[in-house]
Amino acid sequence: RGQRLDAAKIDSAGGALTIHLEPVPKVIGELRSLFPRATLVGWKVLGFNLWGALVPSAVCALLSAWLIGEIARLLHERRIFVNAGLWFAAALGTATYGFTAQMEIYTVLFYCAAWWAGLRYLQAPIGSRQWRWLYLAFAIAGLSALVKSPLYSVFWVAGYVSFLVISGEWELFRERRLYQAWLLGIALGSLWYV
Repeated sequence: RGQRLDAAKIDSAGGALTIHLEPVPKVIGELRSLFPRATLVGWKVLGFNLWGALVPSAVCALLSAWLIGEIARLLHERRIFVNAGLWFAAALGTATYGFTAQMEIYTVLFYCAAWWAGLRYLQAPIGSRQWRWLYLAFAIAGLSALVKSPLYSVFWVAGYVSFLVISGEWELFRERRLYQAWLLGIALGSLWYV
């Protein structure tokens, strides 16, 4: 009784095993002292409460819906009354992650913004494309690593490169700026390790 066990496996062959649980302060209570240094903008603006976490994720969901509508326009969606962004905003998955203060909606926003910038780059003819859009796309993808992990940045790059291959953008693979934009994304994504 009263002995602390740190072993990976507890031997119970010698008799009865009794567990005594001691209450500890809740984590949320300890986080309140971090409020002045909080990185969540919603906490700084709206306070350390449900609204401080909920409002930013709802804004991210709405921005993602708008970006998806813009992406559909860039991909020449022709149906006037059927908007991809509107369907995204109405989806139950969006309601689950976007309107309940889940961090996945931030990843969705970064993905949408990166795709929007990447498609803005591809919109112009090959000789008159603006490289800033490609750099912006990879920079946003790199920064998305800060939300959850660098794996999500890799997923975006894999998807975008696949899109380039499928859409026949072979000339782009000869451009060093594509690889410079990619290295920019890697550098920004590496901040996750700092």
